[in-house]
Amino acid sequence: MGIEVITNFSANTTTLDLRWTDFYNNYYGIYSRKFHPDIYTSPSKKQNVSLSPGFRALNFQKKGEGLLEAYSGMPETPEANPHTGIAITNWPILHLFPSPTTRNLPTPNNFDQLQFGIRAYKSDMMIQGSEFYDITDYYGEAGKCIYLEQGNLELTSFFPVTGGCLFSDSDYGVHTRSANLDAKNAYFDEIDYGITAEMHRLGDAQIYDCSIDYNIKGISASGGAGF
Repeated sequence: MGIEVITNFSANTTTLDLRWTDFYNNYYGIYSRKFHPDIYTSPSKKQNVSLSPGFRALNFQKKGEGLLEAYSGMPETPEANPHTGIAITNWPILHLFPSPTTRNLPTPNNFDQLQFGIRAYKSDMMIQGSEFYDITDYYGEAGKCIYLEQGNLELTSFFPVTGGCLFSDSDYGVHTRSANLDAKNAYFDEIDYGITAEMHRLGDAQIYDCSIDYNIKGISASGGAGF
């Protein structure tokens, strides 16, 4: 495991700032079992917590032979692939964005050869300037670049520095359940299922100016009033 986020629930402010960091061969890159108790169901608690992540230019991927031999409680895998880049629960905001350079060429966040790029529950996320490659079945289930169950997900570009997020050569691009999705300027290339929104009357999906190429299903939406 790369980083496990453990917070003091009595504190009003927690800051996690990560920049220009490589996570090679970690079963989880960044893992948070529960950021704050009931933060998504209690508006007063949500307002009292401030997270300033500054997550930029992060890299999650397999390198060389991959993971070391399994330790106690870790499932065996012949591929020895990392499992998840970022796994979070009850986060008030996760903001991923690229890091501009002096040449005005951004360094994106990179997720490569994982089972899940980002897996989140009851969390709000804004994802900008991030790229996902080869997120597929390494552990017996379909790979998902971004999976969110309950919460809000915004995919957008980081103008004028860069365009939108890129999803390539993976099983699922974006999969939301009972969550709100706002996707703009995202690119899906050779993704089996580009955008899957299971709304179950608790979410909606707004999709603008996206490019979805070479898919089994480009967009699949169910359980809501439309998108």
